[in-house]
Amino acid sequence: GTNVLEVIMVGCGLGSLATGSRALGAVAVLRLLRLSSYWPTLEDLLMTFMGIKGPLIGLGIFGGATCFCFAVAGRYLFRGDMNPLTRANFGDLGQAFVTTMLLFTGDQWSDILHAAMASDRELGKQLYAAAFVMGWLFLSRLIFWNLLVAVLVEGFQVEETVRLISQPGRLARLRGLLRSAFERFHVIARDRKIHDGSVGSGLGGGFG
Repeated sequence: GTNVLEVIMVGCGLGSLATGSRALGAVAVLRLLRLSSYWPTLEDLLMTFMGIKGPLIGLGIFGGATCFCFAVAGRYLFRGDMNPLTRANFGDLGQAFVTTMLLFTGDQWSDILHAAMASDRELGKQLYAAAFVMGWLFLSRLIFWNLLVAVLVEGFQVEETVRLISQPGRLARLRGLLRSAFERFHVIARDRKIHDGSVGSGLGGGFG
């Protein structure tokens, strides 16, 4: 069954190269999961990640909902005032969500902050815009990313991972078996040579 699956995945990979099909290429990518079994540490990390998918999904839903709320707030706050200044603006709800996601990742946050403050000339509104952008930036970077790290650290078994790292993988064990077999063959061949030499010497002495 395993060999048939290997043949199917390799065939899908070759078919993807020949036809340019992304679907066949996606099937061939699954072979990486199969190859990960040769490295126990990687296999353990993948299985652990699959085990904590529930908390990750919950955290993703919570983060997405919070991001959407800030996008709506930014839409009401800035409307189309930032449109002439930057592509990351709050001109419509979809673009507002993209802008809040950019701030979530920390990408172009300084440009967005500058455009938000430049969208109005009043000092009070500029400070309010800066507080809005920096508030979401700090909330996302300090809280949500730390929550993500906490979920990952809680899910991973550090002692088990360290134990697997210290152990050789299947390829290393295969090399060890081959080395042992070669050494055993060398010892047997040497003993047989010594035995044949001693027998030859005994026969020569007997004839003499």
